[in-house]
Amino acid sequence: MSRKLPIALLICSTRPSRFDDMPARWMLKQAQAQADVDVETVNLRDHPLPFFAEVTSKMRAPSQDPEAIRWRHASPSSTATSSSWPNITAL
Repeated sequence: MSRKLPIALLICSTRPSRFDDMPARWMLKQAQAQADVDVETVNLRDHPLPFFAEVTSKMRAPSQDPEAIRWRHASPSSTATSSSWPNITAL
């Protein structure tokens, strides 16, 4: 049995008047119709990420911010980290 391809559909705009929701729903429906993919929507509005709030680069030390940690673990089926997502579609 082959493994489903995990796909994260990122909605990147956080503006109140964004248009992204409409095409995201369409793209999600199209992806869900494929039997060989496992798609999950990740909405940046659900992750109030800090901007430049860390004491050092994340290459030197992992983030200590709870929202950044939650974002790092948000992935298809919650088994991958953001650095290992094989397919990302961003709106």
